[in-house]
Amino acid sequence: MKFGDRQYQLFPFYIILLSLLIIIFVTSIRFVQSDLDFFIIHPGGLVDTPGGKEDFALDVDDKLLELHSRTQISREDLADLCVAALGAGKGQKVSFDCITTAITGENAPRTAERAISDFLERSKTTNYAEQPHID
Repeated sequence: MKFGDRQYQLFPFYIILLSLLIIIFVTSIRFVQSDLDFFIIHPGGLVDTPGGKEDFALDVDDKLLELHSRTQISREDLADLCVAALGAGKGQKVSFDCITTAITGENAPRTAERAISDFLERSKTTNYAEQPHID
């Protein structure tokens, strides 16, 4: 391999990307370990389709990857979910994954507010306890 090969040219980019991922990881662990309330949403792949056509699927610890072959959410649905979280997230320490799924039968899709309310009733959140303690 020569110095001009593509992989050598991208090496500095990969170092910068890895550094950013480490900073994000450490920052998120410190935030979760703090006394602050939080509402963290981990969306699936973002798509440019109209919102409100599919139902929300919310779960934790990457279970949606195991349950669904398609893990995406429209930007519009994600925005609705973020706005709904602002109202429902007061006094909460919650983190979850979210996607949308096709509606079966004649059912109408749940609103973002209803999806968050249903999720909060299950008292689940992402398990950050297995993450290392950052001082």
